[in-house]
Amino acid sequence: MKESTEVWEELSAMGSSLNVISRTMPFDLPSEYFNKLPNDISLHLNQNIGVHLPESKLPFSVPNQYFEHLPKQVLHKAKQSTLNKKISFYSFYLNRKIQLAAAAVIVLMLGSTLGISLLKSKSFEGQLDKIPVQTVQDYVLQTSPYLMSNSNGNTLNTLPNQLSKTEIKQYLDETGWQ
Repeated sequence: MKESTEVWEELSAMGSSLNVISRTMPFDLPSEYFNKLPNDISLHLNQNIGVHLPESKLPFSVPNQYFEHLPKQVLHKAKQSTLNKKISFYSFYLNRKIQLAAAAVIVLMLGSTLGISLLKSKSFEGQLDKIPVQTVQDYVLQTSPYLMSNSNGNTLNTLPNQLSKTEIKQYLDETGWQ
């Protein structure tokens, strides 16, 4: 109740028009309305329209204690019945062939994907030859700890002038680069 009161106080403080709306239900039903409704509808139809409906009765009947005995009867019938159709080895063999075909397709797809990716990656020398010399020199100038700056801001190159591909490959192998 406290929250409801707080909401209405907040609406009053905001000057909302919702504050003036009554909180009581505007509609009222007589007691036992829904219990009397089917009889009232039949009475209305008989009086105003002139349609006389026959007294409704259930068209089907169920024997006494039918549902108590039903599970036992179903189990008894199930135990008595035999299989009309035997499962053939052919159906198992066909399912097995489908499974093997699906597995073969998956293996082929994986193999072709891996094969294509491995063919695209070439040898180390081929990849190294694709990199322009100027790009390698720029990278070395920017990232090499072997370059020192003198007091004028000029860089002194202390690296050897020529490195062979085998020396580069050996260095990369030793440091763990692939």
